Amino acid sequence: MRRMKRFSLLLFLLGLLMLPARADQPVLRVRGNTWPGGILFVSVETGRFTSGTWHWAGQSGALTRAPYGLRTGLAVPLDASVGGTATLRLALQDADGQALELTRKIRVENKWRPVQHLTMSASNEAKYTDPQADREEVRVLAALRDLQPGARWMGNFQEPSQGPRSSPFGVRRVRNGRTAGFHRGLDYADWTGAPVVAPAGGVVTLVGPDYVLLGNCVVVNHGEGLTSLYLHLSRIDVREGQVVQPGQVLGAVGNTGASIGPHLHYATYFHGEPIDPDLLRAFPREWAPEAR
Repeated sequence: MRRMKRFSLLLFLLGLLMLPARADQPVLRVRGNTWPGGILFVSVETGRFTSGTWHWAGQSGALTRAPYGLRTGLAVPLDASVGGTATLRLALQDADGQALELTRKIRVENKWRPVQHLTMSASNEAKYTDPQADREEVRVLAALRDLQPGARWMGNFQEPSQGPRSSPFGVRRVRNGRTAGFHRGLDYADWTGAPVVAPAGGVVTLVGPDYVLLGNCVVVNHGEGLTSLYLHLSRIDVREGQVVQPGQVLGAVGNTGASIGPHLHYATYFHGEPIDPDLLRAFPREWAPEAR
């Protein structure tokens, strides 16, 4: 009899081990690139927790709903300490107000960045300290940090310009002999008037005409905290609130603002932090399955 009881208990314990994970036990997954300028595609597979907040790199924001639970995309800051470890923290909440915290240690990997030396006229250099440029930057940053839940894009991002690239993402800039930080986007050298197109679907949330530093600029919100920025345009062909499709013309390459020649500065952001635009050319299918 004892042997039978022990055998039954063993079968019961084995059965527990073979049971699938409970639906109310969230599964945290982090995909992407962990070098500065990389993207962390964060997903929480859960049927119980319906809201939450992410905390990362000194910032925080709301998780958004996904077909499998919750998600967010986050940037590894360009000035993150290479070789160091940072903690991603998620605070989840269910419909009854019950809370749960998930954490993940992220090691920041190294990525070599070249140095680029630029020579700029005194008049262009002065634009960087113009008080009006500071006020315009506040409006642009607000648009870049605007969280609009729901993916507005379908598939991978395309190139916004057919011109050759003249500056890569993340290079260390030295302007007129002084360090000027990292380049937060991609530059495309092209002739004035060449078309600039939307790399993916979205809605135009800011049109900046003749900004002191940025020139004619446009911000497109793609949803889920993902935005794109287009600078130094010679003209703008869209209006605020307009829905745009991939390949739709946003404006034209120009030389406005603090620019040393006709080019497009194209940048992408998650929650207002710059990310390498090339990483958006291959989205993880599992992170946003409805956007494929």
